Amino acid sequence: MGRGLEDFSHLFLSSKSEKSEHLSGTKQDVVCEREGTENPARVICITSDRRVGERAFFTSNLALEIARQRKKVLLFDADFSLPRLCMLMEVTAHSSILRFIAKNSEEEIFAEGIDGVKLITLDVDISDLRSLCENELTSLMRCFKSAEEKADIILVATSPSFIQTTRAILEAISEIIVITPQQVAEMINAYGVIKTIFQVNKDARVGIVSSRIDTPVQAEGVFEKMQRVVKKFLDKTLYNYGYIPEDREISLSMARRQPLSLTAPSSKTIRCIAEISQSILKISGGVREEHSVGGNHFSFAERLFNKSSF
Repeated sequence: MGRGLEDFSHLFLSSKSEKSEHLSGTKQDVVCEREGTENPARVICITSDRRVGERAFFTSNLALEIARQRKKVLLFDADFSLPRLCMLMEVTAHSSILRFIAKNSEEEIFAEGIDGVKLITLDVDISDLRSLCENELTSLMRCFKSAEEKADIILVATSPSFIQTTRAILEAISEIIVITPQQVAEMINAYGVIKTIFQVNKDARVGIVSSRIDTPVQAEGVFEKMQRVVKKFLDKTLYNYGYIPEDREISLSMARRQPLSLTAPSSKTIRCIAEISQSILKISGGVREEHSVGGNHFSFAERLFNKSSF
């Protein structure tokens, strides 16, 4: 056992092999066609090990950078243990699913925040929704689906805690970004998150955003190491979305509860996130969600809130 763990850790510490093959899944390799004229919104899940604090920061600023490219963005804060996007996006709490259920509301389920970005906050475990009557669940799904139909991109921030909510989200989304710091211990934790994702959804398209990076070379190193380990132990391909630099303004931005995209739009961190947003949008207009039974395609809301998945 000790020898196996030593060999496993060595993969994260070692540099790129001289004989290593071309690593597929870099930003240049990601090309998918969007079919048809009425496609569902592209849904991207953003997650990380629970100890990584950049998740809410990255998600909120990525949403604003995508919105600046004239895309309609819907944020779904499914970080069930600590939802924070409402604070960062300057929206009121009425966009919460629990409040929507309690009021049996016929109003919009989302709240509109900065630059037209809309937000829905999941503040109830999805497994608890099994107690809803059919009419309540239908109303919830209808309002969520209405918000989904108005979006081009849905960004879902989720906690990696393995509760029913996380499982349902991972099963419902085919494109997932894992934030991966460059420290070896945290790369090992990120590998654990990636392994869990593939256990729940073997067909997921998983990519990483390296964080706490000083130079682009470091970011490439993180990606190469993660790709090598994931290929060896899981036989899966990773995709490289880019990186977030080491920047004390990230924690200050969280403390101020203001997106850095607003307060310092020319900063290195926001330039890096803007590049990530452009890379995402360059994937031939988006990734088509292929969730169908008998030729019928299901929306994200239908996949997520289907009672059979509880």
